[in-house]
Amino acid sequence: AGHGTWTGPTGDDYQGEYKRDKRNGVGCYKFAQGASGATYEGDFKDGKPHGTGVYTFRSGKKTMDQYRAGEEMSSSTYDEAKAADLVHRSRSAAGIAREASEKAQSVLDSCKAYAKDIMKMFP
Repeated sequence: AGHGTWTGPTGDDYQGEYKRDKRNGVGCYKFAQGASGATYEGDFKDGKPHGTGVYTFRSGKKTMDQYRAGEEMSSSTYDEAKAADLVHRSRSAAGIAREASEKAQSVLDSCKAYAKDIMKMFP
């Protein structure tokens, strides 16, 4: 296990984590041929893309992809993926704020009831 680099016979290049002499963990794979000079930065397992990664094409276009054992499971443009993540985070933040507001209201109601009970003790 550790970090290393590799350059293939066609000029492909990998820099990243290795485990048992295979790409495992986070790394960057640059294609010299075939994928038009694309770069994949992301997760690897057993030498194959596995998990989340970002492809950057020579044109500058980026896609965010999900892989399982080297097979692409889903793909979206990088901007779409960032937007979906922001929507998810904003919904989560709104839910947390709503829950905090409900708890605060519950505490306030309890305090008001307690204050009324105390006031009854002093006619």
